[in-house]
Amino acid sequence: LERLDEAVTLADSASTTFRKFEDIDREALAEATKAASLVGARRYGEALPVFMRLGADRRIADKPRAFYIHNAAICSRELSRFEESKSLFVQAVAEFERLGLVSARARARWHLAQVMLDEHHYEQSRALLIELRNDFEELGMPQDVALTCVDEAEASLMLGQLAEVVRLCQRAMEYFSKASIAYTQGALTALAYLKEAAEGRTLTKQTLGDLRSYFELLPQQPHLLFAYPA
Repeated sequence: LERLDEAVTLADSASTTFRKFEDIDREALAEATKAASLVGARRYGEALPVFMRLGADRRIADKPRAFYIHNAAICSRELSRFEESKSLFVQAVAEFERLGLVSARARARWHLAQVMLDEHHYEQSRALLIELRNDFEELGMPQDVALTCVDEAEASLMLGQLAEVVRLCQRAMEYFSKASIAYTQGALTALAYLKEAAEGRTLTKQTLGDLRSYFELLPQQPHLLFAYPA
């Protein structure tokens, strides 16, 4: 808490300095740094208005402003303000598309699909996730492929369509078998477990949560072994 307060104080000081010199973009960056610190402390309610204000400020350069809108959408989702979150993600997608930021656009659409999952709109979410899995494969973004598979599996689980989970695992395993990345074996092992759980009808949301956590860690720890639950 003390370090957070220090970070916020420093960011406020920097923002004040840049405001005096009418350096709009650096002032915005200082404000965004403060908001990011608040997000790190899970104080989304305090971070949201900062990102909303920055995202609406047309004086700020287009690229950072698009990311501020995206960050506001993430905060809204964490606060369970789903309609607001979806609207902001749609805005972010449009801005990223206009700016030609292909991977950022794909990730914003992925967040949008996750909001649909939160709202129990499983068919809509899965349809979008299928598109995104293909996009991430084409963009060469293996971690995103894996995480999208987990989300797609959750949607299929909630729809009672475990055969779809088996099929998506088979395709994802084919993708990782061909991918030249450091954590191919770990990804294949985790996907094989997901496939087995779907085939055996033992798949649960807890299992998916464990897999999601594993895939989030894997790029930073490529030799991390997937531990089959007891």
